[in-house]
Amino acid sequence: MMKAINKYMKASGLFCAALALGACSDEWDDHYDVAGGVPGSNVTLWETMNANSQLSNFTKVLEACGYKPSLAGNQVFTVFAPTNDNLTTEDADGIISLYNQEKAAGVINKDNKAIKEFVQNHIALYNHSVAKTGADTTIVMMNGKYQTLGPAAFAGQSLLTKNQLTKNGVLFTMGSPAEYLPNVFEYLEKDDALDSIASFLYSYNNYEFDPDQSVPGEIVDGETTYLDSVKVLKNDVLRRYIGEVNEEDSVFWMLAPNNEQWKAMIDQYTSFYNYDNTVVNRDSLSNLWAHLAVSMGTVFSMSNNTESSLRDSAYSVNASPASVRELVYGFKDARPYIYDRPFDAGGVFENAEMIKCSNGYVLKVPNWNLTPDMTFLRRIKVEAENTSYRKEYAETASRIPTIVTVSPDNKEFYNKISGNKYLELLSVSKDSKPSVTFNISNVLSSVPYDIKLVMAPALAGDTLATDEQRKLLLVTTTLGWNKQDGSETTKQLQRRMEVQKDVVDTLLLAEDFVFETCSYDLDTPQVTLKIESSGRPSGSKKDQYQTSLRIDCIILEPKFAK
Repeated sequence: MMKAINKYMKASGLFCAALALGACSDEWDDHYDVAGGVPGSNVTLWETMNANSQLSNFTKVLEACGYKPSLAGNQVFTVFAPTNDNLTTEDADGIISLYNQEKAAGVINKDNKAIKEFVQNHIALYNHSVAKTGADTTIVMMNGKYQTLGPAAFAGQSLLTKNQLTKNGVLFTMGSPAEYLPNVFEYLEKDDALDSIASFLYSYNNYEFDPDQSVPGEIVDGETTYLDSVKVLKNDVLRRYIGEVNEEDSVFWMLAPNNEQWKAMIDQYTSFYNYDNTVVNRDSLSNLWAHLAVSMGTVFSMSNNTESSLRDSAYSVNASPASVRELVYGFKDARPYIYDRPFDAGGVFENAEMIKCSNGYVLKVPNWNLTPDMTFLRRIKVEAENTSYRKEYAETASRIPTIVTVSPDNKEFYNKISGNKYLELLSVSKDSKPSVTFNISNVLSSVPYDIKLVMAPALAGDTLATDEQRKLLLVTTTLGWNKQDGSETTKQLQRRMEVQKDVVDTLLLAEDFVFETCSYDLDTPQVTLKIESSGRPSGSKKDQYQTSLRIDCIILEPKFAK
C-alpha cells in the first residue's frame, strides 16, 4: 500500500488523554486569524484552501473523495491541512487510487480507508482553536479518533498556521499529515498474522440506523422522515461476548491469537460443541460456540484493571465480581476469566509483543497459555433444592419433597452443605424406594467428567434426628443423555452404593465419563441423573439401613490435559 496510507495504518501510541472537547475561546479575536488577505467572514474553508498553493495536494484528495461540497457549504468544520512539503503529488495520487479501488469494490464511505484513515483524520466537526500558550486539549475527529491539539502541534505534528477563521469553520496548516492510529479492533484486520480472529469478529459488523444522530424531516403518515439518515456500526458479538474494542472512548488490552494458534484451538474446541442431529442449526451453533470459546476472556478493560494491577491478576471483561461468583458458577473458589501473574513464566501474557493502538494494546504471544479450564470449561453444579433442576420424583414411594435448611447454630454442618440447603425425600414406609430425577444443563461433548453426588445426613437439618433417620443408605444412580441421532439412552452408573451416616458424603459415580453430544445453551436439557433408594438389604444387616433420600447437589468435574 502507498506510503501516504501506510503512515496512518501503523499502530503506535496508547491513547490515554482526557476525553475533553476543544472549544471556541471567549477571546475570539485573539484566537482566530482573519488577516492574510482572506476575510474569514466571507470565504469558505474550501475557497480558502483552494487559494493556497501549498495545499493543492490535500485539496486534490478532498475533491476526489467528494468533500468539496461539504467544505464549501454551511456546515462548520475545523480542518488540519498538511502542506505539499510532506504530502506529495505521489502521496495524493496513491490515496485517491485507494479511494477509487475500495469504492469500486462496494466499500461504503464509512469504511473506505482513504476517507476514514486520511480525510476524516484531518477534519473535525465544529470550530476549534488554540491559544498562544496553554495546555493541550483533545478533540474528536470525523472518523471518531481522539487527537491532541496544542499551541504548537496537532496529533504530534507541528502547526504552521493556526486559527484561520473562514465562513464555515477554522483552518490550520501543518508540516506533515496526522498519523492514523487504528484501535484494537481495527488493528486485528491490519495484521496478516491475526486475520483469522479478525475474520470471525468482523463478520458480525452491521450498520444500524441511529435516529439520535440523524436529521429529522416531516412527519408522513404518522412516521418521522429523515433529511439525513445516519447509520452507526454495531457488532453484537463484541457487545455481548468479547468486549467493545471498537470503541474509541475506552481503553482495552486484547490478547489476540495468531492464525496458527487460532486454528489449533478451533479444531479442538469444535469437538466440545457436538450437538445431536435433531438440534436446529446444530452446525452453526457448534461453529459459533467454538469460536466464542477461543475469543471470550481475551479482552481487558482498563476501567477494571491498571497496568500495575495487571502484573498481579488480569480481570477480563467476562470475569464476574467476587460478590456474585458463587451465585453464577456455583462454587466460592470459581474464578473464570481471571488470570494470576499473567506476565510470569506460563502466564497468559508471557513474552507478549505489545502493540499500541488508539484505544489500548494488542498483545501477541509466542505461546497460547490461556487454557479451557481458565475460561469456558467449568464445573457444573446442580443444587438439589432448586426446583428448576428437578425433572420428576416417585410420588408413591416418598412424601412430597421438602427443602431443608441448615441452621447457623448447627456448628457441625453449617457451611458444610452447599448453600446450606438440601432436598429431602422421606420414604412412606421402611421398605419404599423413593427416587428423583434431575436435569443437568450445559454439558459439553468429548470432555472427560468426574460425576459426583453429594448426600446430606439427617443431622444437618435436625441435630435431634432419630437413630432411624441416621442409618446408612443404599442408592442406585442412572445417567441419561442423547445419542448423536437424538435418541435418548441411559446407563446405570452405580448400583446399591452405600451412603455413610452422620457425614456429608461425596460419592464418585463415574470417572472420566465422556458425553458424545453437547447440550450447551439449549433450552431443553438433554442430560439427566436419576437417584433412587435401593431399599434395604436382606438378612441380618437390614435394620442398619434406611431408605429416605437427602440430596445436597450433583457435581460434574471436567478434566482437561494442559
